[in-house]
Amino acid sequence: MSVMNWIGLTLALGLGEIRVKSQPGQPLVAEIPVISTEPGELEQLQARLASPITFERVGLARPEGLVSGLNFAVAVSDEGKPVIRVTSSEPVQVAAVNFLIEGDWGQGRLVRVYSALVESPVA
Repeated sequence: MSVMNWIGLTLALGLGEIRVKSQPGQPLVAEIPVISTEPGELEQLQARLASPITFERVGLARPEGLVSGLNFAVAVSDEGKPVIRVTSSEPVQVAAVNFLIEGDWGQGRLVRVYSALVESPVA
């Protein structure tokens, strides 16, 4: 396998910037765009909250409260683009929800830190 092919395989899937769709006092609803160039990656993609050990390795406190109960699902946005939908069953009572997501798609794995800013709409 050439170096260019190896790079293409390892960098084919990425995650974009998080977009929060919920307001303070509501359960979290946010979407993370999935950037993929390889066929089959989206079908194999699984997303989850990273393990407590991974949180510690990157210098974040172990997940607790709302963060420990976050749900992740591969979905399609209103614009028809692939996303990871992040939701909570509890209402968000803080300005930012910080978490570490782990994605696995069979040919690779990535871990990324996100801060979901939950703000009131501009009047």
